[in-house]
Amino acid sequence: LNHASIIIRYKDVSLLTDPWYSGSCYRGGWRLRFENPNALDKAKSCTHLWISHPHDDHLNFPTLRKLAEADSGLTVIANNSANIDLQEPLRQVGFKNIIPFPERRAIHLSPNFKIIRYPCSSYDSMMAIYLPEFTILNFNDCNLPVAAIHTLAKKIGKIDVLLTNYNHAGKIFHYPSNEIVKEELKNKFRVLTDMVKSRWVIPFATGHYYSFPSSMAQNDAVLMPKDLSSSVSEVLHVTYGDKVTFTLGPNKNAQFEFL
Repeated sequence: LNHASIIIRYKDVSLLTDPWYSGSCYRGGWRLRFENPNALDKAKSCTHLWISHPHDDHLNFPTLRKLAEADSGLTVIANNSANIDLQEPLRQVGFKNIIPFPERRAIHLSPNFKIIRYPCSSYDSMMAIYLPEFTILNFNDCNLPVAAIHTLAKKIGKIDVLLTNYNHAGKIFHYPSNEIVKEELKNKFRVLTDMVKSRWVIPFATGHYYSFPSSMAQNDAVLMPKDLSSSVSEVLHVTYGDKVTFTLGPNKNAQFEFL
C-alpha cells in the first residue's frame, strides 16, 4: 500500500502491516515519496494488523488513529517480549481487539495461516508467514550478521518470497560519496538474498525521502528497486497497480496485487 505497509490475504484472513499513508514522521524529517489515496480504505477491509517495531514510519500514530476510528473490528497482533510491549500504545490509539505476540512462538490466524515473529537488534522484528505450500518472510528493517542470517534461514526453511528494506534509514555520518553509499547498499542486499535463497524478492519499506535541510542531500544516495539484483532470487520491481502471479506448481498459483 505504501512504504512498509502490505496486505497478505489468504481465504478469510487479510493481514495488514505497518500502515503509514500520509503526512510526515520523525518530526517532519521523513515524508512519503509516493501518494496512494486508496490505501486507508484498503486497510479498513483487513482482519488483522501487525506493527513490526515502534519507529514512527511503522508505528505511525496519525494513520493508526484513522484506522482505529473506522472501527472495522481489526484484531491487532501486538509484539510482546521482555524489551517491548506494544499492547498499551495500540490500545491508547483506540484498538479494542488486541492479542499479545511473543517471540518465536507460532500463532494461527486460521488453520492454514501461521505466523512466527523473530526478534532482531533493538526493537526490530520480522515475521515468517506460513501458508499452504507458500512461505513469506517479512524481513522489514532487520539488520543481522551473515552467520545469524544463515541460522535463521535454516530454521525457517524454504522461503518463497522475501520482503526487505533496501536503503539507509538515518543520518549517514560517514558519507564518502553517493556512489559508494549505493554500492554498499547493493552489497548488503545481495548478501541477504544469497543467504536466504528465496524464489522471489520484493524490495519495500523504503517509500520515504529525507525532508530536513541537514539530511536532504542523502536523497541522492537512495536506491530504487531497479538498481537491485540478486544471483539466486528473482527481484520484482513493482509499482502500484501491478499484478504478479507466481506459479508454484501444477494448478498452484499465488497472486500479488500492488494496490
